Amino acid sequence: IIGKVIQIKKKMHKVFFIEILSQTLKLYLIYLFLSKIGIIIGSFLLYFLLISYRYLIKKIFHLQYVSFDKSLMGFSSRDQYTINLLSLFDRTDSSPSTFEPSVFKKTIITRVISQIPKMRSKIVYKLLNFYWEETPIEEAISKIQIISLPNKESLHDYLDSHVSKRIDNYNNIPYEIYIIKYDDNTGGAVHFKFDHVVSDGLGFLSMLCFLSDDFSPELFPKIMNGKYTYSALRELKDTILFPLHIFIAIYTILFSSWERTDFKIMYHPTHLGDSKYAMSKWYDISEIRKVRQKYSVSFNDSVVGIIMRALPKTMNDKVSGLNIVIPCGYTSKPQTAKDIEMGNEAQGFLMYIPFITSFTELPKLSKIIRRVFSTSITSIPLFLFRLFGEVFPMIILNLVSNYIIFKVDMLISNCPGP
Repeated sequence: IIGKVIQIKKKMHKVFFIEILSQTLKLYLIYLFLSKIGIIIGSFLLYFLLISYRYLIKKIFHLQYVSFDKSLMGFSSRDQYTINLLSLFDRTDSSPSTFEPSVFKKTIITRVISQIPKMRSKIVYKLLNFYWEETPIEEAISKIQIISLPNKESLHDYLDSHVSKRIDNYNNIPYEIYIIKYDDNTGGAVHFKFDHVVSDGLGFLSMLCFLSDDFSPELFPKIMNGKYTYSALRELKDTILFPLHIFIAIYTILFSSWERTDFKIMYHPTHLGDSKYAMSKWYDISEIRKVRQKYSVSFNDSVVGIIMRALPKTMNDKVSGLNIVIPCGYTSKPQTAKDIEMGNEAQGFLMYIPFITSFTELPKLSKIIRRVFSTSITSIPLFLFRLFGEVFPMIILNLVSNYIIFKVDMLISNCPGP
Protein backbone atom coordinates (compact mmCIF):
# COMPACT_ATOMS: atom_id res chain seq x y z
CA ILE A 1 0.00 0.00 0.00
CA ILE A 2 2.83 2.41 0.92
CA GLY A 3 4.59 1.64 -2.38
CA LYS A 4 1.39 2.36 -4.32
CA VAL A 5 0.92 5.72 -2.55
CA ILE A 6 4.54 6.69 -3.37
CA GLN A 7 3.91 5.73 -7.02
CA ILE A 8 0.83 7.97 -7.15
CA LYS A 9 2.71 10.86 -5.54
CA LYS A 10 5.56 10.54 -8.07
CA LYS A 11 3.06 10.48 -10.93
CA MET A 12 1.30 13.60 -9.60
CA HIS A 13 4.57 15.49 -9.15
CA LYS A 14 5.54 14.59 -12.73
CA VAL A 15 2.24 15.99 -14.01
CA PHE A 16 2.58 19.17 -11.96
CA PHE A 17 6.16 19.67 -13.25
CA ILE A 18 4.97 19.28 -16.86
CA GLU A 19 2.15 21.75 -16.14
CA ILE A 20 4.63 24.35 -14.83
CA LEU A 21 6.65 24.09 -18.06
CA SER A 22 3.61 24.19 -20.37
CA GLN A 23 1.98 27.12 -18.55
CA THR A 24 5.26 29.08 -18.60
CA LEU A 25 5.49 28.52 -22.37
CA LYS A 26 1.84 29.54 -22.80
CA LEU A 27 2.43 32.74 -20.81
CA TYR A 28 5.39 33.60 -23.03
CA LEU A 29 3.37 32.99 -26.22
CA ILE A 30 0.54 35.17 -24.90
CA TYR A 31 3.06 37.92 -24.19
CA LEU A 32 4.36 37.72 -27.79
CA PHE A 33 0.78 37.73 -29.15
CA LEU A 34 -0.28 40.79 -27.15
CA SER A 35 2.92 42.69 -27.98
CA LYS A 36 2.21 42.19 -31.72
CA ILE A 37 -1.57 42.74 -31.76
CA GLY A 38 -1.99 45.16 -28.85
CA ILE A 39 -3.41 44.58 -25.36
CA ILE A 40 -7.03 45.66 -26.00
CA ILE A 41 -7.70 43.92 -29.32
CA GLY A 42 -5.38 41.05 -28.42
CA SER A 43 -7.18 40.37 -25.13
CA PHE A 44 -10.57 40.09 -26.86
CA LEU A 45 -9.11 37.82 -29.55
CA LEU A 46 -7.51 35.61 -26.91
CA TYR A 47 -10.80 35.42 -24.99
CA PHE A 48 -12.75 34.17 -28.00
CA LEU A 49 -9.93 31.87 -29.11
CA LEU A 50 -9.86 30.17 -25.71
CA ILE A 51 -13.67 29.78 -25.64
CA SER A 52 -13.61 28.27 -29.13
CA TYR A 53 -10.74 25.95 -28.17
CA ARG A 54 -12.56 24.70 -25.06
CA TYR A 55 -15.70 24.09 -27.13
CA LEU A 56 -13.81 22.04 -29.75
CA ILE A 57 -12.00 19.99 -27.06
CA LYS A 58 -15.37 19.17 -25.50
CA LYS A 59 -16.98 18.21 -28.80
CA ILE A 60 -14.08 16.21 -30.22
CA PHE A 61 -12.49 14.61 -27.12
CA HIS A 62 -15.45 14.83 -24.71
CA LEU A 63 -13.28 16.61 -22.13
CA GLN A 64 -14.68 19.42 -19.96
CA TYR A 65 -12.13 22.12 -19.05
CA VAL A 66 -11.61 22.35 -15.28
CA SER A 67 -11.49 26.20 -15.35
CA PHE A 68 -12.25 27.80 -11.94
CA ASP A 69 -12.27 24.37 -10.23
CA LYS A 70 -8.51 24.24 -10.75
CA SER A 71 -8.06 26.72 -7.90
CA LEU A 72 -9.75 24.22 -5.56
CA MET A 73 -7.38 21.38 -6.36
CA GLY A 74 -4.46 20.99 -3.99
CA PHE A 75 -1.44 19.08 -2.81
CA SER A 76 -2.61 18.60 0.79
CA SER A 77 -5.61 19.03 3.09
CA ARG A 78 -4.53 22.64 3.64
CA ASP A 79 -5.23 23.38 -0.04
CA GLN A 80 -8.52 21.48 -0.26
CA TYR A 81 -12.09 21.90 0.92
CA THR A 82 -14.38 19.00 1.71
CA ILE A 83 -18.17 19.29 1.80
CA ASN A 84 -20.05 16.80 3.98
CA LEU A 85 -23.79 16.38 3.53
CA LEU A 86 -25.69 14.22 6.00
CA SER A 87 -29.34 13.16 5.70
CA LEU A 88 -30.90 11.47 8.74
CA PHE A 89 -33.77 9.00 8.59
CA ASP A 90 -35.28 8.27 12.00
CA ARG A 91 -37.67 5.45 12.71
CA THR A 92 -40.76 6.82 14.48
CA ASP A 93 -44.27 5.64 15.34
CA SER A 94 -45.59 7.47 12.29
CA SER A 95 -42.80 6.06 10.10
CA PRO A 96 -42.11 2.54 11.39
CA SER A 97 -40.61 1.14 8.18
CA THR A 98 -37.08 -0.23 8.42
CA PHE A 99 -34.09 1.54 6.88
CA GLU A 100 -33.10 -0.44 3.76
CA PRO A 101 -29.56 0.47 2.52
CA SER A 102 -30.07 -1.43 -0.75
CA VAL A 103 -33.03 0.81 -1.65
CA PHE A 104 -30.97 3.96 -1.03
CA LYS A 105 -28.07 2.61 -3.08
CA LYS A 106 -30.32 1.76 -6.02
CA THR A 107 -31.94 5.22 -5.88
CA ILE A 108 -28.58 7.01 -5.85
CA ILE A 109 -27.37 4.97 -8.84
CA THR A 110 -30.50 5.36 -10.98
CA ARG A 111 -31.41 8.97 -10.19
CA VAL A 112 -28.00 10.60 -9.72
CA ILE A 113 -24.96 8.64 -10.90
CA SER A 114 -26.51 7.39 -14.14
CA GLN A 115 -28.15 10.75 -14.92
CA ILE A 116 -25.50 13.36 -14.03
CA PRO A 117 -22.20 13.10 -16.00
CA LYS A 118 -20.22 14.99 -13.31
CA MET A 119 -21.08 12.21 -10.83
CA ARG A 120 -19.13 9.69 -12.90
CA SER A 121 -16.23 11.95 -13.91
CA LYS A 122 -12.71 12.55 -12.64
CA ILE A 123 -10.02 15.17 -13.28
CA VAL A 124 -7.24 14.05 -15.63
CA TYR A 125 -4.26 15.80 -17.20
CA LYS A 126 -4.47 15.63 -21.00
CA LEU A 127 -3.57 17.94 -23.88
CA LEU A 128 -1.39 19.97 -21.48
CA ASN A 129 -4.25 20.89 -19.14
CA PHE A 130 -6.66 19.56 -16.52
CA TYR A 131 -10.04 18.28 -17.72
CA TRP A 132 -13.08 16.44 -16.40
CA GLU A 133 -13.35 13.03 -18.10
CA GLU A 134 -16.22 10.55 -17.79
CA THR A 135 -15.42 7.08 -16.44
CA PRO A 136 -17.29 3.76 -16.67
CA ILE A 137 -20.32 3.88 -14.36
CA GLU A 138 -18.95 0.92 -12.37
CA GLU A 139 -16.11 3.11 -11.09
CA ALA A 140 -18.64 5.63 -9.74
CA ILE A 141 -20.80 2.93 -8.17
CA SER A 142 -17.75 1.65 -6.28
CA LYS A 143 -17.76 4.97 -4.40
CA ILE A 144 -20.91 3.89 -2.51
CA GLN A 145 -20.31 1.97 0.70
CA ILE A 146 -22.82 0.45 3.10
CA ILE A 147 -21.66 0.57 6.73
CA SER A 148 -23.21 0.23 10.19
CA LEU A 149 -22.97 2.20 13.43
CA PRO A 150 -24.32 1.26 16.87
CA ASN A 151 -26.89 4.09 16.95
CA LYS A 152 -27.66 7.68 15.95
CA GLU A 153 -25.48 9.09 18.75
CA SER A 154 -22.46 7.40 17.12
CA LEU A 155 -22.71 9.82 14.18
CA HIS A 156 -20.83 12.52 16.12
CA ASP A 157 -17.67 10.42 16.53
CA TYR A 158 -18.08 9.10 12.99
CA LEU A 159 -18.20 12.63 11.47
CA ASP A 160 -15.38 13.83 13.70
CA SER A 161 -13.18 11.08 12.26
CA HIS A 162 -14.09 12.07 8.68
CA VAL A 163 -13.76 15.85 8.51
CA SER A 164 -9.96 15.89 8.31
CA LYS A 165 -9.62 13.04 5.82
CA ARG A 166 -9.06 14.51 2.39
CA ILE A 167 -10.28 13.00 -0.88
CA ASP A 168 -7.83 12.71 -3.76
CA ASN A 169 -9.19 14.99 -6.47
CA TYR A 170 -6.73 14.10 -9.23
CA ASN A 171 -7.35 11.03 -11.43
CA ASN A 172 -10.00 9.87 -8.98
CA ILE A 173 -13.76 10.35 -8.74
CA PRO A 174 -13.64 12.96 -5.94
CA TYR A 175 -16.47 11.88 -3.68
CA GLU A 176 -17.52 9.10 -1.31
CA ILE A 177 -21.04 8.05 -0.31
CA TYR A 178 -21.73 6.13 2.90
CA ILE A 179 -25.12 4.55 3.58
CA ILE A 180 -25.26 4.04 7.34
CA LYS A 181 -27.60 1.68 9.16
CA TYR A 182 -27.94 1.73 12.96
CA ASP A 183 -27.48 -1.59 14.74
CA ASP A 184 -30.32 -0.76 17.15
CA ASN A 185 -32.73 -0.64 14.16
CA THR A 186 -33.89 2.95 14.84
CA GLY A 187 -33.17 4.22 11.34
CA GLY A 188 -30.08 5.31 9.47
CA ALA A 189 -28.29 8.06 7.57
CA VAL A 190 -26.74 8.83 4.19
CA HIS A 191 -23.40 10.66 4.20
CA PHE A 192 -22.28 12.39 0.99
CA LYS A 193 -18.63 13.42 1.19
CA PHE A 194 -17.46 15.58 -1.72
CA ASP A 195 -14.33 17.46 -2.58
CA HIS A 196 -15.40 21.06 -3.29
CA VAL A 197 -13.92 20.72 -6.78
CA VAL A 198 -17.13 18.88 -7.80
CA SER A 199 -19.64 21.64 -7.11
CA ASP A 200 -20.84 24.51 -4.96
CA GLY A 201 -23.73 24.24 -2.50
CA LEU A 202 -26.58 24.88 -4.95
CA GLY A 203 -25.32 22.10 -7.23
CA PHE A 204 -25.41 19.68 -4.31
CA LEU A 205 -28.87 20.95 -3.35
CA SER A 206 -30.12 20.10 -6.85
CA MET A 207 -28.63 16.62 -6.61
CA LEU A 208 -30.19 15.92 -3.21
CA CYS A 209 -33.63 17.11 -4.33
CA PHE A 210 -33.63 14.69 -7.25
CA LEU A 211 -33.27 11.78 -4.82
CA SER A 212 -36.68 12.63 -3.41
CA ASP A 213 -39.79 10.74 -4.54
CA ASP A 214 -41.87 13.92 -4.44
CA PHE A 215 -39.41 16.09 -6.35
CA SER A 216 -40.73 19.24 -7.99
CA PRO A 217 -38.80 22.21 -9.47
CA GLU A 218 -41.10 24.42 -7.38
CA LEU A 219 -39.31 23.19 -4.23
CA PHE A 220 -36.17 25.11 -5.14
CA PRO A 221 -35.46 28.54 -3.60
CA LYS A 222 -36.10 31.71 -5.61
CA ILE A 223 -32.35 32.31 -5.92
CA MET A 224 -32.28 29.49 -8.50
CA ASN A 225 -34.67 31.18 -10.93
CA GLY A 226 -33.24 31.78 -14.40
CA LYS A 227 -32.45 35.47 -13.90
CA TYR A 228 -29.73 34.58 -11.39
CA THR A 229 -27.75 32.27 -13.67
CA TYR A 230 -24.24 33.16 -14.74
CA SER A 231 -25.02 33.59 -18.45
CA ALA A 232 -22.60 34.14 -21.34
CA LEU A 233 -23.78 37.76 -21.55
CA ARG A 234 -23.05 38.36 -17.86
CA GLU A 235 -19.64 36.73 -18.25
CA LEU A 236 -18.86 39.03 -21.20
CA LYS A 237 -19.87 42.07 -19.14
CA ASP A 238 -17.67 40.96 -16.22
CA THR A 239 -14.80 40.39 -18.65
CA ILE A 240 -15.08 43.97 -19.96
CA LEU A 241 -15.35 45.45 -16.44
CA PHE A 242 -12.60 43.27 -14.96
CA PRO A 243 -9.72 45.79 -15.43
CA LEU A 244 -11.73 48.35 -13.42
CA HIS A 245 -13.07 45.97 -10.77
CA ILE A 246 -9.71 44.39 -9.99
CA PHE A 247 -8.44 47.78 -8.70
CA ILE A 248 -11.61 48.20 -6.62
CA ALA A 249 -11.10 44.70 -5.24
CA ILE A 250 -7.46 45.34 -4.29
CA TYR A 251 -8.44 48.62 -2.61
CA THR A 252 -11.22 46.91 -0.64
CA ILE A 253 -8.94 44.12 0.57
CA LEU A 254 -6.11 46.47 1.56
CA PHE A 255 -8.30 48.98 3.40
CA SER A 256 -10.85 46.65 5.03
CA SER A 257 -10.79 46.20 8.81
CA TRP A 258 -7.50 45.26 10.46
CA GLU A 259 -9.15 44.40 13.79
CA ARG A 260 -7.21 41.66 15.55
CA THR A 261 -9.27 38.48 15.84
CA ASP A 262 -8.53 34.79 16.27
CA PHE A 263 -10.04 34.15 12.84
CA LYS A 264 -7.71 36.09 10.51
CA ILE A 265 -4.95 33.96 8.97
CA MET A 266 -2.71 37.06 8.84
CA TYR A 267 -2.39 36.83 12.63
CA HIS A 268 -2.18 33.02 12.64
CA PRO A 269 -0.14 32.05 9.53
CA THR A 270 0.51 28.45 10.64
CA HIS A 271 -2.37 26.49 9.16
CA LEU A 272 -2.05 22.71 8.92
CA GLY A 273 -5.37 22.00 7.25
CA ASP A 274 -6.88 20.18 10.24
CA SER A 275 -10.64 20.55 10.25
CA LYS A 276 -12.63 20.96 13.45
CA TYR A 277 -16.09 19.55 13.95
CA ALA A 278 -18.85 20.49 16.35
CA MET A 279 -22.63 20.25 16.38
CA SER A 280 -24.85 22.89 17.94
CA LYS A 281 -28.16 22.11 19.53
CA TRP A 282 -31.13 22.03 17.14
CA TYR A 283 -33.14 25.16 16.38
CA ASP A 284 -36.55 25.52 14.79
CA ILE A 285 -36.15 27.16 11.39
CA SER A 286 -39.59 28.79 11.75
CA GLU A 287 -38.07 31.13 14.36
CA ILE A 288 -35.71 32.52 11.70
CA ARG A 289 -38.68 32.89 9.36
CA LYS A 290 -40.44 35.05 11.94
CA VAL A 291 -37.37 37.28 12.25
CA ARG A 292 -36.96 37.80 8.50
CA GLN A 293 -40.67 38.55 8.02
CA LYS A 294 -40.71 41.03 10.91
CA TYR A 295 -37.75 43.03 9.60
CA SER A 296 -38.27 42.41 5.85
CA VAL A 297 -34.87 40.81 5.26
CA SER A 298 -33.73 37.62 3.53
CA PHE A 299 -33.02 34.28 5.20
CA ASN A 300 -29.28 34.85 4.60
CA ASP A 301 -29.49 38.30 6.20
CA SER A 302 -31.09 36.72 9.25
CA VAL A 303 -28.38 34.05 9.52
CA VAL A 304 -25.67 36.73 9.30
CA GLY A 305 -27.51 38.83 11.89
CA ILE A 306 -27.79 35.94 14.36
CA ILE A 307 -24.03 35.34 14.13
CA MET A 308 -23.21 39.05 14.40
CA ARG A 309 -25.36 39.29 17.50
CA ALA A 310 -24.01 36.13 19.17
CA LEU A 311 -20.26 36.50 18.50
CA PRO A 312 -19.58 39.65 20.60
CA LYS A 313 -20.14 37.49 23.69
CA THR A 314 -16.96 35.57 22.80
CA MET A 315 -14.84 38.47 21.46
CA ASN A 316 -12.85 41.19 23.23
CA ASP A 317 -14.28 44.71 23.46
CA LYS A 318 -11.80 46.12 20.93
CA VAL A 319 -13.41 44.14 18.08
CA SER A 320 -16.56 45.78 16.67
CA GLY A 321 -17.18 43.64 13.59
CA LEU A 322 -15.77 41.06 11.17
CA ASN A 323 -14.59 40.84 7.57
CA ILE A 324 -17.17 38.49 6.05
CA VAL A 325 -17.49 36.68 2.71
CA ILE A 326 -20.96 35.45 1.74
CA PRO A 327 -21.22 33.20 -1.34
CA CYS A 328 -24.07 33.84 -3.76
CA GLY A 329 -25.06 30.98 -6.06
CA TYR A 330 -25.70 31.37 -9.78
CA THR A 331 -26.80 27.80 -10.47
CA SER A 332 -30.05 27.64 -12.43
CA LYS A 333 -33.13 25.67 -11.37
CA PRO A 334 -33.16 22.22 -13.04
CA GLN A 335 -36.28 20.66 -14.53
CA THR A 336 -34.80 17.17 -14.91
CA ALA A 337 -31.74 15.35 -13.55
CA LYS A 338 -29.87 15.99 -16.81
CA ASP A 339 -30.30 19.74 -16.25
CA ILE A 340 -28.44 19.68 -12.92
CA GLU A 341 -25.37 21.92 -13.01
CA MET A 342 -22.68 20.39 -10.82
CA GLY A 343 -20.05 23.12 -10.87
CA ASN A 344 -18.60 26.04 -8.95
CA GLU A 345 -20.51 29.15 -9.99
CA ALA A 346 -20.93 30.71 -6.53
CA GLN A 347 -19.60 34.24 -6.20
CA GLY A 348 -18.93 36.55 -3.31
CA PHE A 349 -16.71 39.31 -2.04
CA LEU A 350 -15.26 40.73 1.15
CA MET A 351 -17.48 43.01 3.22
CA TYR A 352 -17.18 44.44 6.74
CA ILE A 353 -20.17 43.51 8.90
CA PRO A 354 -20.52 45.26 12.29
CA PHE A 355 -21.75 43.43 15.38
CA ILE A 356 -25.32 44.18 16.45
CA THR A 357 -27.02 44.24 19.84
CA SER A 358 -30.60 43.88 18.59
CA PHE A 359 -32.40 42.38 15.59
CA THR A 360 -33.81 45.84 14.89
CA GLU A 361 -30.40 46.48 13.25
CA LEU A 362 -30.93 43.70 10.67
CA PRO A 363 -32.04 46.13 7.90
CA LYS A 364 -28.67 47.91 8.31
CA LEU A 365 -26.79 44.64 7.72
CA SER A 366 -29.06 43.85 4.79
CA LYS A 367 -28.14 47.15 3.10
CA ILE A 368 -24.41 46.39 3.42
CA ILE A 369 -24.90 42.96 1.83
CA ARG A 370 -27.18 44.27 -0.95
CA ARG A 371 -24.71 47.06 -1.77
CA VAL A 372 -21.99 44.49 -2.50
CA PHE A 373 -24.19 42.05 -4.40
CA SER A 374 -25.74 44.75 -6.58
CA THR A 375 -22.40 45.12 -8.41
CA SER A 376 -20.40 42.84 -10.69
CA ILE A 377 -17.51 43.03 -8.22
CA THR A 378 -18.74 39.75 -6.70
CA SER A 379 -17.54 37.95 -9.82
CA ILE A 380 -13.91 39.05 -9.24
CA PRO A 381 -12.76 35.79 -7.52
CA LEU A 382 -14.52 33.60 -10.10
CA PHE A 383 -13.18 35.52 -13.09
CA LEU A 384 -9.72 36.01 -11.55
CA PHE A 385 -9.14 32.29 -11.04
CA ARG A 386 -10.55 31.44 -14.47
CA LEU A 387 -8.05 33.88 -15.93
CA PHE A 388 -5.17 32.71 -13.73
CA GLY A 389 -6.02 29.08 -14.50
CA GLU A 390 -5.36 29.72 -18.19
CA VAL A 391 -1.79 30.95 -17.66
CA PHE A 392 -0.57 29.95 -14.19
CA PRO A 393 0.24 26.45 -12.89
CA MET A 394 -1.70 24.97 -10.00
CA ILE A 395 1.06 25.62 -7.48
CA ILE A 396 0.67 29.38 -8.08
CA LEU A 397 -3.12 29.14 -7.81
CA ASN A 398 -2.74 27.35 -4.47
CA LEU A 399 -0.55 30.16 -3.13
CA VAL A 400 -2.96 32.83 -4.34
CA SER A 401 -6.11 31.07 -3.07
CA ASN A 402 -4.52 30.39 0.33
CA TYR A 403 -3.50 34.00 0.93
CA ILE A 404 -5.89 36.15 -1.09
CA ILE A 405 -8.31 36.02 1.85
CA PHE A 406 -5.71 36.53 4.56
CA LYS A 407 -7.85 39.28 6.14
CA VAL A 408 -11.13 37.34 6.06
CA ASP A 409 -12.58 36.38 9.45
CA MET A 410 -15.41 34.16 8.36
CA LEU A 411 -17.24 32.74 5.37
CA ILE A 412 -20.96 32.38 6.07
CA SER A 413 -22.42 29.82 3.71
CA ASN A 414 -26.09 28.96 3.58
CA CYS A 415 -27.96 26.81 1.07
CA PRO A 416 -31.65 27.72 1.16
CA GLY A 417 -34.14 25.06 0.21
CA PRO A 418 -36.57 22.38 1.34
